[in-house]
Amino acid sequence: MTKWWRRRGAVGAAPAKMHFVGPLERLRYLRSVSAFDQLPMDEILLLGQNVREVSFRSGEVLVGDGRGKGLAYLIVEGDVRIEGQGPEPALVHAGGTVGLISLLAGQELDQRCVAESDVAALQLERDILWDILEDRFTIFVRTMREVASELLVYRQMITDGTVLSGVVDPPPVPADRPIELVERLIAMRGTGVFKRASLEAIIEFSRTLEERRIPAGTVLWRPWEPSGFAHFIIRGRVHCRLPDGRVFHSTVGYPVGNLESQAREPRWYQATAETDLVTFRSESNAFLDIMEDHFDMAEEFLTTLASNVIRARVALDRHGNREEASA
Repeated sequence: MTKWWRRRGAVGAAPAKMHFVGPLERLRYLRSVSAFDQLPMDEILLLGQNVREVSFRSGEVLVGDGRGKGLAYLIVEGDVRIEGQGPEPALVHAGGTVGLISLLAGQELDQRCVAESDVAALQLERDILWDILEDRFTIFVRTMREVASELLVYRQMITDGTVLSGVVDPPPVPADRPIELVERLIAMRGTGVFKRASLEAIIEFSRTLEERRIPAGTVLWRPWEPSGFAHFIIRGRVHCRLPDGRVFHSTVGYPVGNLESQAREPRWYQATAETDLVTFRSESNAFLDIMEDHFDMAEEFLTTLASNVIRARVALDRHGNREEASA
């Protein structure tokens, strides 16, 4: 279940009484969903051709009891009850989705999802979804940014004192010369995001990176400044302070600043070099260009984002309003 595909104007309102009578109504509904409202019409048409209209009676199971495997649902009418998520069942209303984040993460939704009322929905299959994302990069980018935005909401609940790291064994860093391409490849392959990406993709991405050596005490950015780039930390530690006083630390292997950059959101903490740093600065637009040319990297990145959303949700259910997972 995810919250980020919302129908505009539906927040806090009763689900609209909407009955599909043909392709035009289906397209009109897809256009009203926040994840799609900026897509060109040919992309909306493609989506409309690849979703299936389905309905469920009150009490009928959408996911669970052997049903709903490899499927996601965009809820058009009615409410769906998500069982086993937190102390109380959650409800997904019209404009929400069921199973989409799990599909993107390559996982099966482990909650039971039951129609709380009569439900009309659009059904999307896993393989069709990934084919669309590969064929239409604009849809991929929009989806990736929405997932990154949801993950950012959880990240902003981060527990005071959390340490974020991307690798266990830091790569060696030469002190007297720039880091060579092969060394960059080893460092990038060691991060959690690029373990399965093709060598060609990692080579191209590594060539876009700018090596930075930053003295301790340097302020990398402050809250509300524009994002658009990240620092992959190769050596050292970054002190990150939120406006409310909470502090977290980013260490070797972590791409500090990447999440808000991919979500196209401003900085939300002050980042300061806690020690001398060696980083690779990555421009978000350059990363998008690489992903467009190498969908294996794009798929791995989106799958990682979606998996981290699931981990963050589980942590929130388990521990309350603070994120414990390394999302």
